[in-house]
Amino acid sequence: MSVNNWTAKFNAKWIEGLRIQSGRGRKPILSKENDADLVIEIVKKNRQRLSVAKAEIEKESGKRLSNITLQRFLKVLTQDTSA
Repeated sequence: MSVNNWTAKFNAKWIEGLRIQSGRGRKPILSKENDADLVIEIVKKNRQRLSVAKAEIEKESGKRLSNITLQRFLKVLTQDTSA
């Protein structure tokens, strides 16, 4: 089935049809542009308690997120600041 889909895309648009289209996949919950300042501020206040920081971020932003999502976002922020 996958090969048939690839063949149909190739026949319709040649090599351009096989390129991965933008906009696919799940959209991120937190973005560096909109949420970085809020997250940094709250995490600075609650450095030792990530669960407390997570609850406050959810309350302030109105977005639900998991501990893993917050950890990954913090990792991205620290990589950006250390580079």
